Amino acid sequence: MNRKTFVDALSALFPSVSSKPILEDMGCFRIADKVLRTADGITQTEVTLPEATGLNISVRANKFFHLLKAMTDDTITMEVEGNDLTVRGGKSIAKYVVSTEADFLDSLDFTVDSWNPVLEGFVEALNLCLASASREASRGVLTGVLVSPKWLVGSDGYRIARYATDLPLEAPVVLSEDLIKRLGRSSADVTDWAVKGDMVFFKIGKNTVVGGKSLAGDYPNVGPFFAEAGELAGNATLPESLSSTLRRHIDQLSELPSMSQDIVVALDGSELVTSSTDKATFSLTEEAVLEHPVDTKISFRVRPTVLLAILDKTRAMRYGEGVEIVLFAADLLFGKFEYLACVEAAK
Repeated sequence: MNRKTFVDALSALFPSVSSKPILEDMGCFRIADKVLRTADGITQTEVTLPEATGLNISVRANKFFHLLKAMTDDTITMEVEGNDLTVRGGKSIAKYVVSTEADFLDSLDFTVDSWNPVLEGFVEALNLCLASASREASRGVLTGVLVSPKWLVGSDGYRIARYATDLPLEAPVVLSEDLIKRLGRSSADVTDWAVKGDMVFFKIGKNTVVGGKSLAGDYPNVGPFFAEAGELAGNATLPESLSSTLRRHIDQLSELPSMSQDIVVALDGSELVTSSTDKATFSLTEEAVLEHPVDTKISFRVRPTVLLAILDKTRAMRYGEGVEIVLFAADLLFGKFEYLACVEAAK
């Protein structure tokens, strides 16, 4: 068997392996001849190999994957005798205890009747909206991104990111953070998607299908907030230099979990100050001058990658009397993107 082909398949499967499985299957690879599967209870992945393995086993994933990945041989052989799997490659011989049963993984349904093409930039749009989703697991649907026929929406209750879109959906679904991040690892190769019941599936390349359940619950209607934002009369123009400032913040925050990479943007008269910190080992503050002074103090939180994407299209920011919210709007990727932030909650 070609080792690289097999390892590429395992690499596609591994993100759906649970590090703390509540069921044994959730920490295993299921290998059923050409069809390989994993699932961690949140996402599930199936890969179809170009050649048969002749195996019908379930093997604990972590050590098995990392050994095969570390090997340098072009070909490997795998043989099963009883409950033992022997892997040979060059001078290496490894043995693993395996099972021929995997009830949970075998019960998963990956069949889809009809696929829809993924719009160019769709995965990137999901990630821009995810940056505004809640970090608190107890907040249910607000931890994911709403995908409806007309909108993609991410919100934590203090800020809202919204994309205008046109999707062939009968009913809205809410994609989990885990599923969106999984797609983000292979965004250029995500080609098609489909909804089946409460499951949402995506094709990655020619031989991989990734799925996840829509988060349960009703997503709040954010339309009235944007209707109110449409009446904002104050305007600010952010400086061109802010783009390079944001890149420095992104670099400093890169080792933090993505949901902890916010910065604070503060405007006061002609002064603009951005600041970020990990609350333990570093802080970064940078100042800039506004072309036109604002007539009030404004402070809000934003993911620097989101603001950087907006600044690529527009430097205009709107605010209103009392400065309760600020609004950015720009045509990004395949549609209009709007970002609304509550100022008072960010102070």
